[in-house]
Formats: sequence, C-alpha cells, structure tokens
Amino acid sequence: MSWNKTPDELIQKLRNYIAQDDRNIEMILHRIGQEAVNWARENGNYTDRTGNLRNSIGYVIFKDRVDIAFEGNQPAKQNKDVIINLTKDKIPNKGYALVVYAGMEYGIYVEAKGYIVLSGALENSPTAKALKQALKKVKG
Repeated sequence: MSWNKTPDELIQKLRNYIAQDDRNIEMILHRIGQEAVNWARENGNYTDRTGNLRNSIGYVIFKDRVDIAFEGNQPAKQNKDVIINLTKDKIPNKGYALVVYAGMEYGIYVEAKGYIVLSGALENSPTAKALKQALKKVKG
C-alpha cells in the first residue's frame, strides 16, 4: 500500500474527520435536549395556569465551556443567560455538556412540592438511553 498524501492533505483529512464527529455529537445532543424538553412538557404533573413554566423549559449545549446552541420558547430564552451563569462552573473545560432547564425561577419550588417539572426528563430520552448503552460498550 503506497502513501500518496502530503502532510498538508493528511492534516486536512484529519480535520474533516474531527469536524464530522463534532457535528454528529451536536446533533445527538440536540436530539436528547429536544426529547427531554418534550417529555418534561408532556409529563409535568402540575397545574400550569399561565403556561409560563412549561414554556420556559429549554436547553443549552456547551462545547469546551462555551454555549454553542440553545433551544426553547421565549420564556426559556429570557432566562438563558441566567442559567448559563448559574451552570458555568459545573461545565467541563473540555468536551460537551447539555443543560436542560426550566427558565421560571419558581420551577424549583414546584419540584420541591413533589411535582414533576424536569425530574426524569433526561432519563426518559430514548436517545440518551441509547447513547449511555453505546458508551458502556465502548468502555468495555
């Protein structure tokens, strides 16, 4: 087998592989985030008279501690920066993180009273379950 790539061509090929991996990871995290948001909105067992709490559920994707993507309705968007500031210290310096949140500050109090706002949202994402299984197999 002959080697017919120049060093520059090899570098570019490797960059393309890495970029494709990044896009795939981001797509998986978007899917998990959307599944979690949908599950939380559908399964929240509280009375939401105004619709604000359900509509404030959204998610942020981080890469290397920088927020690279956000999904959510207007109430989620209004508090996105607050959520980013609150979680920034817990986000890893390298790699990816997904933060699913309820943007209304009283969401934590609703959960504390025993109602479901976000609890179980990630655990009930089919894609998150599949990813967890795939990573177990990779680790051995």
